[in-house]
Parts: sequence; C-alpha cells; structure tokens
Amino acid sequence: MSAARRSREDRRRAISTEAADSRREGGEFGGPSYLASEDELEKLGVRRYVLDSGENNKGRTHRWSFLQPHPQDPCVTGLGLYIHWDVGVNGDRFLCPRFMKKEFQRLQAAWADTVFSVPEDIKHGKCPICEQRDRAVAKYKGMREDMGDKDRREWHTKHIYALQPFAGSFTDPQPNRRLVWIVDEHDDSTLDLGAQLAEIPVGGKTMPGVYKGLMDQAVDRETGAVLDVLDDGEEGFVFSFWREGSGKQGTSYTSHKLTPRKGALDEAWLDAVPRFVDVLRFATYEEIKEAFDGAPEAGESADAADPKVDVEKELREEVDRAVDQPRTRHRAASHEAPEDKPQDDPPPRRRRRSAPEPDEPGAEAKVPPEGVSPEALAAAERIRNRRRHRDEASGGDTK
Repeated sequence: MSAARRSREDRRRAISTEAADSRREGGEFGGPSYLASEDELEKLGVRRYVLDSGENNKGRTHRWSFLQPHPQDPCVTGLGLYIHWDVGVNGDRFLCPRFMKKEFQRLQAAWADTVFSVPEDIKHGKCPICEQRDRAVAKYKGMREDMGDKDRREWHTKHIYALQPFAGSFTDPQPNRRLVWIVDEHDDSTLDLGAQLAEIPVGGKTMPGVYKGLMDQAVDRETGAVLDVLDDGEEGFVFSFWREGSGKQGTSYTSHKLTPRKGALDEAWLDAVPRFVDVLRFATYEEIKEAFDGAPEAGESADAADPKVDVEKELREEVDRAVDQPRTRHRAASHEAPEDKPQDDPPPRRRRRSAPEPDEPGAEAKVPPEGVSPEALAAAERIRNRRRHRDEASGGDTK
C-alpha cells in the first residue's frame, strides 16, 4: 500500500463526519454532462460507472468496493456536487460556480495537508442562475404578505426552489450528488474493469439514495462505531444495494448492506484514481447565462437578467406609487341636498352591485400610474383594503 494513503483513524474520522452530515441531505440521480467525456476518462485510465436498474428497469443489485481518493485530494468517501438542473430550453446541467467554490474551500480548510485549492474556473464564485434566484427571493419577500398560501407555494417552487443547486434548506445547503471512486464487485469480469467513477444520489428522509444508505450502514447508531468503508486491505467491506425503476420520482434504492470483503484490493486500482479536478468540467459564467437566458419566463421583463436591478426595491416603489394615487369614483358625492326632498328619514340602504364591464355605460378603465405594474396595483388595492378594515374595526372615521 502506498505510504501516502491515509491512516485508518483519519478515514474513520472522515466517514463519521460524513455520516452525520448525510442525514440532512437529499437528491436524485443525475447525468454526466459536467464530467469528463468517456474518451478523457479512458486517457486517465478510468471509466464511468452506469448506475442502472437492470433489464426493463425491473431492478438489480449493485456491489462496490470504495477506493480512496487521490493522495492530494481530501480523504472523503464522495466529493459533494452542487448542480443546476434542467437549465434553459435544452435542459442543460451545470455545476454551480458559487456553491462549488464554497465546497472546495470547506474541504481545503478541513484537509490542510492536501494540495487542494479552488479551481481557476470558479474562483470568481459567480453564478447567473443563483443571481436570478437572489432577485426572486428579494421579490418574494416583498410580495408574500399579500399572497395566498397556494400562490405563495407555487411562486416559491417555480421561481426559487427550481433554481437552487442544493438539497436541504437555504440556511444549511447540502450537495445533491456525490462523486465516488469504486470497483465493481459484481463478478470477475466487472472487477477486471478496474477503477471507475460513479455519480450517486445523496438521498434524504423519504428516499435513502445511495450515499445516505452507505453512511447509515457505516456508523452504528447505538455504539457510534465506524466501519472503514475506504479500507483497501483484507479487512475491507463490500457495499451492496438494490436499485429499481427510472426517473426522478420512479427510482428507489433499498437493501443497503455492508459485508466483509475478505481480500485486499489491487494496488493498480488504487494508483489509477485521478484527482477530482481532472474529471470535473466547469462551464463559464457566460456559457451558463446563455443557456439560462435561452428560455425566459413568460412575463419576465428584460431587467430580470440584470444583476444591478433591485427587484424588491422597485416593487415597493411601484406599490407606494399606486397606494398614493386617489381611487377614481364613478359618481361625485353631493354636498347639498335637493330643496324639495325632506331630510328627516335616512336614505334607503343600497345593495352592493358589481362594477360595470368596460363596454357598459359609466364604466371607467383603471389606468395604473406611470411605471406601475398590474401586480403592484393589485398589491396596493389589498393594502388599502387592509387599512379600511383596520379603521372600521377600531371605530375610525371611514367616510
């Protein structure tokens, strides 16, 4: 075994930390568009593992031994990936520069003895999709009090949740995929394929995935004992699980299990593992923006893609302008009563009637103040109604 390989204690410590973190994570299986091509992997001496469900997606068992990462990389079972899904008209997938930079920085701090730094391609840490999400969050905060529960959920799902490149909450973002090095223990022919790169779903509370299933098996919840799944010696383990179905909603991962391997791994497999940065592909800011802007949302303004626009501030200003505008009355109030009509009796109570249609006599088109959107006008009307109801409840003068 290479002297550069980590000690068993280091590996167990890392696995224990990963297992604790994994309980908060979730995700689904993704594609390899942000990974090195098959030809590039072949030049590196590895290949990509295809995580499938067997014939007709009826299910099959996968059996792996995990390989330690390259000696210059952090000793983690799997590198976290933060991925933007279904971007633009072509449904592209990109590694998020903002969150991948944070992931590299986190691992660099945790494993200071490694030569592991943020790749040049993502040192800027800027992501046009996350910038749009930031603007959507700001706009949502300005609108949510005037929205119903259904509209609030739909708007949040479409404009915020769909743009986030992570699992878990915004205050505790977690990778939605993991990149691992394995050898396929299915049979002798698959073992001969050597080191392979596998991209695995993380899993969550309702869907164990692969990574969470591994972490659950690697740590005894009662005793806290850690099984060294990265042990390449004779005391190592084989991890097996069952995958069935296809698609994000139709795939399940069950029967996770760790069993003694009863044999050491080939040194050639360990030495064949390249660095993580050698198999990752980061798109430029311009490439991501071009793909993202290729399918603008219906009703989105051209300013939506401008990072200098403060959406929340603009919306509030629009609402303020609309609130300050006096409401048009169809009929002016009479200040003088007709001389021939007695004033002793109160006027008859009028029934509420619907507003006339635009083509009816007496109808007046509601023209919003200049620079005010229909959404802001509707919000202003709700604000006025709240004020009126509050005044009525407090006995104020509502005339």
